Formats: sequence, C-alpha cells, structure tokens
Amino acid sequence: MATMLDMLFVRGIGPYSSEAKEKVKNVLERLRELGIKASLTEIELPVLDDEGLTPELIVDGELLSLFTCTETLLEAIVYKAYMSIMSRDLLTSTAPT
Repeated sequence: MATMLDMLFVRGIGPYSSEAKEKVKNVLERLRELGIKASLTEIELPVLDDEGLTPELIVDGELLSLFTCTETLLEAIVYKAYMSIMSRDLLTSTAPT
C-alpha cells in the first residue's frame, strides 16, 4: 500500500485522554504490522478531561470515535485506507491518456 494516512490526535490531560492515547498507540502499531503507513500528529491541550474536553482522532479529515474498542477503531481505519487506495486506483485507471 502506497497510501499514507494522516492522523490527528487531540487530547487533554486526565484518565480519558491517557486511555485514548494508549488506544491510538496500539492502533498505530497494528497499522504498521499490516503494512499501512500512517503519520500521527498529536496535540495535547492544557485542559483537563473533567473540564469537558473529549479526546478526538481525525483520520484523513474524518472524525472517528475513540469510544469503541481498539479492534473496531482499527477496522474503521483499515477500511478508510482501503477506500483511499481504491479511489486513487479508480482515478488513475479512468484518467485520459
């Protein structure tokens, strides 16, 4: 797979953000094992989880829920990578020569 997924992880400070960070780390590791390239930008905001900040993961412009299990999140990201490759291949196969 030649496609690179752009991932943006925004989190605060507290138990929810720590749990989300671990989940994102596990997903990123699994993506690498599957041969899917991904770049991760992590932004930590100086806000406590208790003050209303919800950790968020945005993959190629799409917000994905971190309130799922790691496997479900991984499946969503792998599907996104697959669709990205398919759309790229479709564009190159239909491009005028």
